[in-house]
Amino acid sequence: MTQLLIVIPLFLLCRRFSISSLPSVIYGLGVWIYLIIGLPFYDSPSGNEVWMTRYFFALISAVAPLWIALIILPKRNISTDTIELALYSAKDSVNLFYFLWLFLLLLVFISPKPILFNMFVEGTSDSIGRSKSLIEIRKAGTSESSFSDVKILYYFFPMILALYGHLLFRRKELGIILNSLSILVALTLSIQFLHKSPMVMLIAKLFLIHYLMKGFSIVRLLGLIAIGSLAILGAYFFYTGYLNLQLLGNILNRISVVYIETLNYGLSLESVNFFWGTTFPNPMHIFPYDPIQLGRIVFDAVYGAGRNGNAPTAALGEGYINFGWVGVVVISACISLWLAILTLSCRIALKHPLGFAIWVYLAFSVNGFSRTSFFSVLDPKIVVLIITLIILLWVHNAFKGAIRNGSRHRRNISNN
Repeated sequence: MTQLLIVIPLFLLCRRFSISSLPSVIYGLGVWIYLIIGLPFYDSPSGNEVWMTRYFFALISAVAPLWIALIILPKRNISTDTIELALYSAKDSVNLFYFLWLFLLLLVFISPKPILFNMFVEGTSDSIGRSKSLIEIRKAGTSESSFSDVKILYYFFPMILALYGHLLFRRKELGIILNSLSILVALTLSIQFLHKSPMVMLIAKLFLIHYLMKGFSIVRLLGLIAIGSLAILGAYFFYTGYLNLQLLGNILNRISVVYIETLNYGLSLESVNFFWGTTFPNPMHIFPYDPIQLGRIVFDAVYGAGRNGNAPTAALGEGYINFGWVGVVVISACISLWLAILTLSCRIALKHPLGFAIWVYLAFSVNGFSRTSFFSVLDPKIVVLIITLIILLWVHNAFKGAIRNGSRHRRNISNN
């Protein structure tokens, strides 16, 4: 069975899949990269085989959503011609793109300023290039109380608009200068808290959009992985100022072993220490508890207390930490449901470039279920922002439709 889990990527790469299956493909590759490929290099601190049994059943629960989405879900094959026709012919207006960017920049202007921005304003940016200093600055920035709120303005919203702009550029509705400026501003905002992953994810999604507009293929998927790998190396070079074999080993360990380690910790928790849902978000304090910062607890348990850090565990690990194997099954079912929703909503998303940009963002983000908690991937604040964007899109289309109908009515009157 372990071999069956390991050959998942071969199944994904060898079979033909539709663009609607992209979320399942991304999710399956995420499970393999973060939770399987590093197993030969991981030494369990327990020193026995019990952890492997627990981990094996956790992996079964992890891959169940993948097989459900790819095999049991009704076929929703969407051809390359359909994608091109839909994305190139969908009704849109570049004015909405301009409005959303101006709205975002206004929010950024009035929001608390991130740590990197303050460094340039205060003239202390010369510390960039010293990796130890960068790590300390990043920890200071992400520990600010405002971080959880403003990171949506610096990470999520710019990503959506950069993808939206690139779609408009491919449709020849946006010039290359404005498209490049949109991407540059999004990249600049994404590094303001000195995190590497938002920048890398943005670059990968932009190339994914580019390839989808030309038709998806295995060769282009492998090219996307290569570009993402180069982006990761570039980000680490920015932090450390050098690249060598030891650094490459550390990067591979950070990607493919660390999440095995944190998931193993979660699965080893005794039932008397379960958190019973208190690590999940509690919007408006509906329930009588304050959410516990699980990443901090996992970091102290795995790497030792007294250090400032955060170590998220996979969504299934958080499910186990709260409710044991029942929590694992529930989280697995929730992931299956989310993959099904994304798969079935692909055709709807193709009706508008902004909708498709949101869909690509959400489809790509499912790899996070193997790295962090369920509600970090589906952050309630991000859900609210998506709903807001959809409402704005609906209002914009309704307003344009009303104007068109009014013009048509006036022409009819004048002709009569």
